[in-house]
Amino acid sequence: MVGNQDVEVILLGVQPYSFKDKDSGRQVEGVNVYFIERKSENSDYGVGFVPRKASLPMDVLPALKGLEFPYSAKVIVEQRFTNRGVMAKIVDFKPSRRVSLGLS
Repeated sequence: MVGNQDVEVILLGVQPYSFKDKDSGRQVEGVNVYFIERKSENSDYGVGFVPRKASLPMDVLPALKGLEFPYSAKVIVEQRFTNRGVMAKIVDFKPSRRVSLGLS
């Protein structure tokens, strides 16, 4: 099941990675996408705007690489049913508009 949770975040940047797994010898590639939620957090897990990271497949890089960060985007989540219950994973972002953080 793929869905959009209507969660909007601010994308801060992307960083591709590529390395050879020491144990299996296979090539591991992907893109780390760094973001913050639009609402500040106030819980046992953090206070304020705590940066998050999602690891996505390399094929999302072309769409994100051309953005002028920071950029507002909706989160695309895939939900899977496992023996531990429903697991949600970010599988993509749908960019909407450039935003200013007032840093410059």
